[in-house]
Amino acid sequence: MQKLKSTNLRQLADELNAIDQECVDHNFEDGFDPQHLYDATSLPNFGGEEPEETLEIYSWDEKNFLRYDEGWNITPREEEGMKNQSTINENLPIPEIKDGKLNFILN
Repeated sequence: MQKLKSTNLRQLADELNAIDQECVDHNFEDGFDPQHLYDATSLPNFGGEEPEETLEIYSWDEKNFLRYDEGWNITPREEEGMKNQSTINENLPIPEIKDGKLNFILN
């Protein structure tokens, strides 16, 4: 297993993307999993609180999360909060006034 040298989240994303690209560049067969080069489930973290839900979050710092979607990407923590908020809002009843009365429609 390769020892990662990154000291921050941006370096980690770049390092992991470089390792993955190296696998592609050296014509590893289809389906090659670089997991024998690094363990994505044990990546270092760089400060900040651990998120409540870590599904699809592989590492983090105070302001960002590291995710994998066709490459290693950094997303701001605020986007996660907004995503959670929109999910909560989708489940709220919708107010409707009918015949002069306020009713709530459940989704």
